[in-house]
Amino acid sequence: MKRINKTLKVYMMIFLLSSYSIYAISQGANQANTILLSSPLDKEKLSNILPIFNWISSEINSTSQIGDGSPQTVSTKITIVNIGANQQKEIAMSSNEPHYSTSVTNSFFSYNSQLPVLEKGHKYAWHIEQFTNGILTGQSDIWEFEIPKEQNNLYIDITKNTTSATCNQGCLYLLYTESVSPGIAKFEIKSKDQLILSNDIQVLEGENYLKIDLKNYNLILHHVYTLEFTGINKKTYVINFKYEEND
Repeated sequence: MKRINKTLKVYMMIFLLSSYSIYAISQGANQANTILLSSPLDKEKLSNILPIFNWISSEINSTSQIGDGSPQTVSTKITIVNIGANQQKEIAMSSNEPHYSTSVTNSFFSYNSQLPVLEKGHKYAWHIEQFTNGILTGQSDIWEFEIPKEQNNLYIDITKNTTSATCNQGCLYLLYTESVSPGIAKFEIKSKDQLILSNDIQVLEGENYLKIDLKNYNLILHHVYTLEFTGINKKTYVINFKYEEND
């Protein structure tokens, strides 16, 4: 009888070890999905409160059938949390309530004005998780970004009919608010009727803090130039500015 009990125990141990091995292998396969964050960059300071989040994943959202005919659904979730004072991004992600979290169908997510506001002067952490049939099968690193407070004494709000300004250290700092949609704006810099510089610039929906470096265009110190800025709505704003290379 003792020999039978000992044999049963051996078989039971073999069964349990086999079951655990299968489970461990399946979990290893489940965690094999690679998710790499792309933008915003880690610790990046954003000039726009409506950023576009991008990442790269080895799996895409889908619904398919596996070998036994059962459905397999892959889904993706983005989570954004507010980072408190003196708080690490990892602690914030694990302990703070999400500022916003949602399922997404693509490898990017555009934050829009209908969502909870990303406030200036705050830091946020974000990461991506992927699930197969509701089970976590992959997750990205945790990155953080910051939305700085406005620098009112540096940026010129060109939408408020500013008639004159002075550039700082050879750069022109512009605040442009786009209420229509992301797209390409255009600016020209002229000296009287002579075109000095013409260029396109990418703008996002919401506030855009734009820096135009003029140091390589042989502008004359203390000379007054004209900036013409045409937004997405084709409305043109005009300001005159004095070129300076000192603070």
